[in-house]
Amino acid sequence: MKASYWLGCVVMFSTTVLPAIAQNPGDAALGREKAVVCLSCHGAAGMSAGPNIPHLAGQRSEYFVSSLKAYKSRNRSDPLAVLMYPFADKLSEKDMWDLAVFYESLPAAPSSRDSAEEKQ
Repeated sequence: MKASYWLGCVVMFSTTVLPAIAQNPGDAALGREKAVVCLSCHGAAGMSAGPNIPHLAGQRSEYFVSSLKAYKSRNRSDPLAVLMYPFADKLSEKDMWDLAVFYESLPAAPSSRDSAEEKQ
């Protein structure tokens, strides 16, 4: 009985916890340091002032990294993509994950729906 319990724990850990750790190898503290270059456009807390510049705060790390990779490979062609190319070019995958984990840890911007409900 005890052996099967421990075997079940090992299987559960290896199938749920380890993949999550492997997918998010970033370090939020390093990401905070690396984010200095992002501040001028995306804001001090990941909340941009301009309507055409996305908020980074609260962004899911997987999406964040995939977006940076798309900029780096020139597979992203939104109107301001050309501004992101030189920044993405300088980032290693580790840098991307560090930034992603940092920005994911910040409080997300309220959605436009949340703002509309507050006004009522």
